[in-house]
Amino acid sequence: MQSKAILHCAVLTLLLHASPAVHADLIGVAWDFEDSPVYRIDETTGAAELIGYSGLSHLNSLAQDSRGILYTVGFLDTGTEFAYVLAAIDPLTGRARAVGLLDGVGTLDIRSMVFSPEGILY
Repeated sequence: MQSKAILHCAVLTLLLHASPAVHADLIGVAWDFEDSPVYRIDETTGAAELIGYSGLSHLNSLAQDSRGILYTVGFLDTGTEFAYVLAAIDPLTGRARAVGLLDGVGTLDIRSMVFSPEGILY
């Protein structure tokens, strides 16, 4: 069993507010075998503060769409099996909500995600 304190891989995304020159939030996810944590990172000091646990495991990626919604890909334990899902993350609680099942991708390991200016997720 992996300790929640051990970060194998952290992924960050920048949340821009109305005035990005004044303040920006960094949000990161960390890979975990059971329940990947979500962190807020202070842009000045680099200090990480736990927002909460996502409810998904194996998070390696994070992207923000033009509306400010955070997306990730990870494993959801359904009780009988693990489902590979695209999920939205609540930046206030860190909790992920599955928005789509990624069926037929095998053992694909998504390490990076980005939205195009047209809103297409890559």
